[in-house]
Amino acid sequence: MKKIIICLFLVINASSLYSQKIEGKIYDDSTKLPIPEVSIYLNGTTYNTKTDINGKFELVFDNITNTSLIISRVGYKMISIPNPYEGIPEKIYLTPQSILNEIVVEAPPKSNVKKYSRKELLKMFKKEFLGETAKSCDIQNEKDIKLMYDYDYHQLIAQSENPIIILNKHLGYRIDYQIINFYIQYSDLPIWLSERPVLYSTNVGAALFTDLSNNNKKTTERRESVYRETRNFFFKSLINNTLEESAFKILTEGADEYISPTKIFNIKDTLSLKKVTLLTDSIPDTKVKKRTVAGLLGLLGESKDELEDILIASGKKIYGKIIIVNLLQPQKPKESMLAFLNDNFYVDRFGNYYFVDELGNVQYDNNLLVGGSMGRQKMGTILPLNYEP
Repeated sequence: MKKIIICLFLVINASSLYSQKIEGKIYDDSTKLPIPEVSIYLNGTTYNTKTDINGKFELVFDNITNTSLIISRVGYKMISIPNPYEGIPEKIYLTPQSILNEIVVEAPPKSNVKKYSRKELLKMFKKEFLGETAKSCDIQNEKDIKLMYDYDYHQLIAQSENPIIILNKHLGYRIDYQIINFYIQYSDLPIWLSERPVLYSTNVGAALFTDLSNNNKKTTERRESVYRETRNFFFKSLINNTLEESAFKILTEGADEYISPTKIFNIKDTLSLKKVTLLTDSIPDTKVKKRTVAGLLGLLGESKDELEDILIASGKKIYGKIIIVNLLQPQKPKESMLAFLNDNFYVDRFGNYYFVDELGNVQYDNNLLVGGSMGRQKMGTILPLNYEP
């Protein structure tokens, strides 16, 4: 069954292609004293530092993608500063945070409904959080993860006071991941299976990557292999006009032949970014329509209507939906689906996607739905936003 993943890392803003420095001081909002050992990092990247004994920090980076500055320490509320390149306050105050109360798994409302154990909930969480294709990828502090299953809405919710520490030996990264909002939405249809099908999952958080590879050749090859199947590589190839060389082809719904990207996208330079406009007249109508029970059951198979099904409740409009075919292995082509909830967006040099609304507010992947092969790429197969082969 295909699934949709909505995975958010950050709020993003202007891009830079040269070395920069962000500096400041961190204080306790209650005592007004400086706080040492505060983690400072650019979200979703490998750029990081910590405050010294005087609460001072200096973060140097280069060739960075569009991201926010994360300020985090156990015992305090995390702060995310969008567009830090335009300057940040000289003094930043962290608010002490009360300990997260233990989430108790509620008893099912009906006696004939299966009640999940902690072990089963953790297995369900890891399967969707890390991904089924993740290799040699482990969570080091599973006890910190608080889990709740809502039996009325068939939803699994995860929280953690401390960052989740993910050790990805396969790709050579340690990921410190602070969950902001994570839940899995399961089907509410009568299911005879032991585990309900996943309709979609939402994962909002802040990620710090630490490179553990030591330039190992095999690890480098694995990273490059994973990268060539990502949406970042697709968008980077799109703006560089290298889709064919990158083994990507595009289909639209109902089409029998591949379509040229120039018939779907209009690309313009805007300083160091590319502005991409959907040529919606060239894309078949993707207006959200209500589905019958039979149509929803198609989610268990290969229904191409799944993206619309996810949006029925919200009533959001799909401006365009395309099917991406990855022919890197021609004998085993991989299909992905992208549904755009806006008719224009921006792409940076790393292939990161984002949208700017009419008021200038920056929004991230909640304006892009990803299904199929790319939708199955989760924390266990994800790369830093500043990754380049």
